[in-house]
Amino acid sequence: MDEFIYHQNICSTIKIIRNYKGLKQNYVSVKSGFKDRSVYAKTESGQIKSLPITKFNAICETLQCNGHVLLLLAAVDNFSYKISSWSEFMDSI
Repeated sequence: MDEFIYHQNICSTIKIIRNYKGLKQNYVSVKSGFKDRSVYAKTESGQIKSLPITKFNAICETLQCNGHVLLLLAAVDNFSYKISSWSEFMDSI
């Protein structure tokens, strides 16, 4: 998988999990140690070229999700975000 596409998938997966958990960008950005929400928003949209592991871990901790699972989801091509299976998956994280 192309490194850029994988990065984009990681960022979009973070956004999906945040939305699923009903959290606001501002909350996640503050709890994860970002300077402001706009930097976090750019991270979620993939506009930031790299995501330091420390920030990735802080985001995962804030979202209360397993980083390994998040990376696995980002690596799966054409992952289907069907509500029923997604809910079951999210409940297991």
